[in-house]
Amino acid sequence: MIYDEGWGEAKAIESCTVWADQDFVTVTCAAHAVDYLDELSRAIWPNGGRAVTLQVGQWPDLENAPLRISMDYDAGRAAVRWVPDGGWGVEPNVAPHHEDLHVLVDSHEPVETIAACKARVTPGGVRRAMWEYATTGQRPSSLEWRAELDV
Repeated sequence: MIYDEGWGEAKAIESCTVWADQDFVTVTCAAHAVDYLDELSRAIWPNGGRAVTLQVGQWPDLENAPLRISMDYDAGRAAVRWVPDGGWGVEPNVAPHHEDLHVLVDSHEPVETIAACKARVTPGGVRRAMWEYATTGQRPSSLEWRAELDV
């Protein structure tokens, strides 16, 4: 896929791993990371929906993956969390979603409910955040970060 988003060159960090439910893929550049994200957007998960939580970090350290994206593709919203400091990502000029998100984290567990006030990132914002993390290994700067998001 060709990216003409104005995000810059698809530089690679050493690699990063994206976990989704019981699956994972290790990507070696930002373009591959965004391609995988786009592939996941078309998947129907075991709960029957297109809502899943992705954890992005360094293999094999799932427990310390710093970027957590809970995306409901049908609702067109995501909650993005930077785990090391607990910050919530907010895409500029995006209001909270009108209803909670119900996302699959693990197909062996019930779906997780994410409060609507935390769903402040669009699919395009998620793609940009994934691109940035895969390029830098750092917290995406395209989002504003807040300690708490309330109603």
